[in-house]
Formats: sequence, structure tokens, C-alpha cells
Amino acid sequence: MVFITLAIQVKRLFSAILVSLLLFNFAGLFIYFSVQLFRIHVEMKAKLKNLPDEKLEVFTLHLEDFNKAKVEEDELQVNDKMYDIARVKLSGDSVIVYTLHDAAEDNLLAFLDEVVKRPLREKQSTPAQILQFISLTFLPPGEHELSALQALTIAPSTNYVLIDFFCSRSIESPPPRS
Repeated sequence: MVFITLAIQVKRLFSAILVSLLLFNFAGLFIYFSVQLFRIHVEMKAKLKNLPDEKLEVFTLHLEDFNKAKVEEDELQVNDKMYDIARVKLSGDSVIVYTLHDAAEDNLLAFLDEVVKRPLREKQSTPAQILQFISLTFLPPGEHELSALQALTIAPSTNYVLIDFFCSRSIESPPPRS
């Protein structure tokens, strides 16, 4: 009885570990992406503090265009390129933005876009080796099937179910000669 309980607990633990590994594998790319994006933002903020105005790119945008192009508080997207904002000056209905092109973030976003969209674009069929592996038969037919009597003997015995099954296996050879 204790052995059965222990076996069930080990199976549950193994199942939980397997599911968590699969979820971590699935989420691993997005965790990597988030960490890299955070690292890039920190590096660019440090770089922006020390750069003079001559090395910054200047955009003059209408206020509405500026609000549309603004991705986050300190980021701007113009012509599909990401820029980190160093300073912003308002003059009437236009905005003068001092920025620095963030090539590392552009590359990271392009990488994520490629990884996410590649499976949708591929039209190739499954490789023959994978199809052969999936179609392998690991158990010979008939030997892994249980008879009705054998299935009944596997039923667990608990304190609430006090039924004992006394079953004998059928011998599949002829009886001995005397």
C-alpha cells in the first residue's frame, strides 16, 4: 500500500517537472527577449547621458505625428527604426526630438519577428526521418493488451474497497501428457 502511494507521488512529481520543463522551453525565447531588451535599454540610457548634441539625430515632428511615433516614454519609432529619446523641445505645434538610433533594439526586434513568423511561412512537409520515427512500433501487437480478468486484478485495493480478486492466468499451451 505504501509502495503504491509512493509510486503515485513519484509519477506526479515527474509529471510536474516534465510540464514545467516544457513550459520553460516554450517561454525561454520570450524570457531571453525580455532580458536582452532590458539590457539594451539600460545601455542606451547610459550612452545618452554622455553624448553631446552633435552626435544625436534631430527630428522635427508635428505634435500628432510625435504621439503616433512614440512607442514608450523614452522611445520613438520613425521609418521602422527605433530611436531612444535624449531630449524633447516643444515649439508651437511641433516637437523637436533629439534621439539616438538604437540598432541593437532593431536587430533584436527583427530576430523576434523572424522567429515568430518563420513557422507560419514554411510550407515544407515534415521530413521523412521524423515521419518514420513517429510511425515506429515499439510493442509487438497483442502482447501489451490486457484481458478483462487481468484488468480487474490491477484495480487498487484501498481501505474503502475491500475486494480481493483471485484470478488465474490462462495457460496458452496444451496440457502436459501423462
